[in-house]
Amino acid sequence: MINKKFVIIGAGACGISLSYFLKKNGVSKITIFEKDLIGSGSTGKCAGIVSIQLWNEIDIKLARRSLEIFEEISRKFPYFKINRNGLITIGRQEKSKKYIEKIAELLKEEKISFEIFEDKKIKEEFPFIKDYKNALLLKTFSDLYVDSGMFLYVLYSYLKKENVEFRLLREVENFKVSGNEIKGIWVKGIYYPGDIFILCSGVWSKKILEKLGVNVPILPYRTQAGILRKKGELNIPIIHDVDKKIYIRNEADDRFLVGDGTEHKEASFIYNEIADGRFVYEVLPKVSEILEDFEDAEYMGGWAGLCDATPDRHPILGKIDDFENLYIISGFNGFGFMRIPAIAENFSLYLLENKMEIDLSPYFFDRFKNKLIDKFEIRDGFLHTD
Repeated sequence: MINKKFVIIGAGACGISLSYFLKKNGVSKITIFEKDLIGSGSTGKCAGIVSIQLWNEIDIKLARRSLEIFEEISRKFPYFKINRNGLITIGRQEKSKKYIEKIAELLKEEKISFEIFEDKKIKEEFPFIKDYKNALLLKTFSDLYVDSGMFLYVLYSYLKKENVEFRLLREVENFKVSGNEIKGIWVKGIYYPGDIFILCSGVWSKKILEKLGVNVPILPYRTQAGILRKKGELNIPIIHDVDKKIYIRNEADDRFLVGDGTEHKEASFIYNEIADGRFVYEVLPKVSEILEDFEDAEYMGGWAGLCDATPDRHPILGKIDDFENLYIISGFNGFGFMRIPAIAENFSLYLLENKMEIDLSPYFFDRFKNKLIDKFEIRDGFLHTD
């Protein structure tokens, strides 16, 4: 298998990470096709947060391993920095508290260290928290954030030195098919043959598969984020407010990245990439309700990106049933970056040796076999209180 030619479609965190592990495992022929530039999709717009506070046992295992991988990469490439301040999740409504308690139980089962704080104890431990009354707060210590662009850059540089081919600004136009096997792809009128094809194209995987008559239950939705500047330095953990459905993390000494989560409606593939007025006028009041001394924070600008929703809020991985050599890694529901390194590591083992250290089979595409799902409700991915 390591002597076969691997064709990866998509040069975001998924495609780059998979290439990295395939190369580590001895694959010599890898070509990555990207319709735009490296990280031009969801990866380049994500917050770079990696958290183990997830609502599913498999995802916790994946995030835990991803934390280790990010550390390994930071040691291998010293100019790639990780920022580890831990993460706190806070909620005040009863359903939010139950959600936090559920996460704590899962963490306990996985033997992951955490602390729980309530009401006044929150203010004593985290004096920057403003809205603490009747609240429950969960803190984990290993959570971190990174610059997603730098992550891509260090792996891209490494892969280039290892003779991985990058074909940027090359959108897949069509496939050459023989029976139930993909023989190659057509890009700008040029034919590129291959042996194994893996779609790592995020929400665009849906459009690519339509060229083969394959329906994959993925819908695009829009998320937004922005930067706030506050006078004076404040070093805080990553904050996830369950009630207000926003996250906050440090960006620089006096700047903070804020995201507002999911727009619960299907978006167009052609969308507004600038944060809209609703986000601008709602996010500042929300942050000033959560944190002390943010009433005069200055909005520095914002952006929007597309994420890919699935019916059950789980990724879609594995072989496309109709073809022997076509695979997909997609459907991350807005929190793929924190799981992708571990998924890529395990998926490379699955492709090369038909084994996995973390079982990904519950996320395989065949769970939707014989089910035509064109429309479904888009729900929060990272958050699971419904």
